[in-house]
Amino acid sequence: MLPEVWQATPLRVFSFLELTGVKSRREPETILREAIKKIESLPARGAAGLSPHAPYSTAPGLLRLSAATAREKGWRLVTHVAESDSEFEMFLHARGEMFDWLKRNERDMADCGLGSPVQHLERNGCLSDNLLAVHANYLAPGDAALLGRRSVSVVHCPRSHSFFQHRRFPREELARARVNICLGTDSLASVTKVRGQALELNLFKEMQAFAGSYPDVSPEVILQIATVHGARALGLQGKIGELSENAWADLIAVPFTGKLMDAYDAIVHCEGDVSASMIDGLWAMPPSA
Repeated sequence: MLPEVWQATPLRVFSFLELTGVKSRREPETILREAIKKIESLPARGAAGLSPHAPYSTAPGLLRLSAATAREKGWRLVTHVAESDSEFEMFLHARGEMFDWLKRNERDMADCGLGSPVQHLERNGCLSDNLLAVHANYLAPGDAALLGRRSVSVVHCPRSHSFFQHRRFPREELARARVNICLGTDSLASVTKVRGQALELNLFKEMQAFAGSYPDVSPEVILQIATVHGARALGLQGKIGELSENAWADLIAVPFTGKLMDAYDAIVHCEGDVSASMIDGLWAMPPSA
């Protein structure tokens, strides 16, 4: 799909090539070599990195190679980690539904029973300031502190979290450990269908779901989580996610006629289309006259 996806939209697109190494039976070096070749063949218009899918679906050797390669080349690394209780039980206790299923499918389970999924990433050299750890719903004692020490960004997907009825996202624990928490949409497959509404990936809806789960968090902070925190996760703080000197002039405008003190709440709870959109100082969707 690359680079055609980049060419089909004026939006800035950051793509992560997903890697798995359980069912394919191919050597990690081969899988990674193909991904590197693809990324290095792409035009400079977009940006790309590596995404070993998850600890349970990616052999430790592929995790280690992906992490080392991303650091060497200055790429971002993305993985889904500690998303479910079955994944947590598999790695921490070497048992459970996921453990049994993967063992039947001839996955080498020698990496289980040695600690939590987050600790598994640490053993394989993945925890670093270039990592976006998606989900991180199930943490063992010390996991949040470890993520904080390694300057890992955690991507929380509120609507997906609600869809699967996971236990409460450990926001407070991660925040105390100074982990950079940002928001993601995850997948259309994990968005609850609402009668009369089309399924869509919508970050406004994610902010609204987050606000519903954490009424103690102010709309201003929620907007920061959705913007400047995401920019920091991509290594682009000061460039995207904010209006400031020397930033890239990416912005949207939303309809608002209320009091200034209510602006943040209006943005978080915005419904419908935006009024205008600018990318790199050029109108992608100009304001109506």
